[in-house]
Amino acid sequence: MHAWESRLLSPWPIWNSILPVDQNVRTSLTRISILTIVTMLPLYGLTNWMQVWIGRSVMNPQIALDRNIPAIPESVWIYLGLFWFAYPVLLLLVPKTQAGVKSLITTLQTLFLVEIISILIFFIAPAEVDLRDQMIASLVHTDSLTASVIETKYSVDQPMSSWPSLHVSHCVIIWAAGRQWMIHTDRMDILRIMYGAFLLLIIFSTLTTKQHHIFDLVTGGALGLFGSFLMLRQSTFRTINTYSSA
Repeated sequence: MHAWESRLLSPWPIWNSILPVDQNVRTSLTRISILTIVTMLPLYGLTNWMQVWIGRSVMNPQIALDRNIPAIPESVWIYLGLFWFAYPVLLLLVPKTQAGVKSLITTLQTLFLVEIISILIFFIAPAEVDLRDQMIASLVHTDSLTASVIETKYSVDQPMSSWPSLHVSHCVIIWAAGRQWMIHTDRMDILRIMYGAFLLLIIFSTLTTKQHHIFDLVTGGALGLFGSFLMLRQSTFRTINTYSSA
């Protein structure tokens, strides 16, 4: 393992003040969650609106198959599963030990670094998602709540930041971390399968909600797999103590 990997993915000094003391793991998890939310979500939102302000698109990754995939309004609930399932489930699956918390921190740093890499690509080679007209047309026969959620999402998340899909890369990394923890804690195989299957549904919902192109999904998946490979090589994952301290 290269030294730069360890510097990037081993817990940074900023976490020292909130690492578990006297086995107080749950308090640390709460603090880590808050710090992550106030860092990553605003960063993406600011980037998205800056791209709208710049108004530059240098490529069109759309292919014919993108428009052959149907717009499914109800899939927005699955798409939003990144926020109501994928991120929260990390806190449920992580071993409640000091070593477990450190592996969670490595996961969060991987998510953050992948976000930074994606943002750089968003600015270097920006691409606009030109598929939303299909979803707008399909809202005619959709219930009012789902239609309202989609319209709100479209107004908040502008059709920039096309590739690589951060939604997809984060799902892949969350799958890799959660799967590793579930193996260490001897969770049933069926739970691991269901966990992976739902994250896969979230990934494919990026297409049926017309949020992304197939190219975005593929590049986001590749970035997520690369990040997962580096993440699981870290000592924080190789030395997890699975015995709960809670």
